[in-house]
Amino acid sequence: MAAVTPTAPATTEHVVTPLGAPGTEGTRLVAVRTGDHEALAIEVRAPGGLDDVVCRPGVLISHISTETSSGLGPVRVADATPESPGC
Repeated sequence: MAAVTPTAPATTEHVVTPLGAPGTEGTRLVAVRTGDHEALAIEVRAPGGLDDVVCRPGVLISHISTETSSGLGPVRVADATPESPGC
């Protein structure tokens, strides 16, 4: 399983394999640093593996802050449809 973490400002393009896809080949996560203590984690979620009951396949983007204490939301998932009732 590969993770891609660019180390300098640049434009890059990646093919991201769904997290639940079989095997260990492919990039499963792209991390983009957005500050000294923050990053975005980008994954593809689709039915398969532990994600068998994914409501809707798609891209999952999480904001991660190393300055936020555990229990106070150091990882926050971006809601693509904030007005929807969910699955």
